[in-house]
Amino acid sequence: MNRKFIFSCLVVLFFSVIQFVHAQTASVPISDESKLITYTAVVDIPSESKDELYHKAYTWSNTYFKNPSSVIKTKDVLNGEIVCKGKFRINTP
Repeated sequence: MNRKFIFSCLVVLFFSVIQFVHAQTASVPISDESKLITYTAVVDIPSESKDELYHKAYTWSNTYFKNPSSVIKTKDVLNGEIVCKGKFRINTP
């Protein structure tokens, strides 16, 4: 009887942990079109010009990604737009 009680407690504990972990999943922005995690932001920084922001974003892309030419999909200097499609490691608690 003692073994059955311990086994039952372990089973309940196991399923409780599974439910807790499932409830803790992080909320990430998922695109309706691609069903992938998609981060999009339009940033208004009045102290920086469009050209300066473009240059900083382009520099970051070139230093962060190992192969930036395969990640940067669109470079539009006139409109100040850079579209990158890369892979990130996301660690969720």
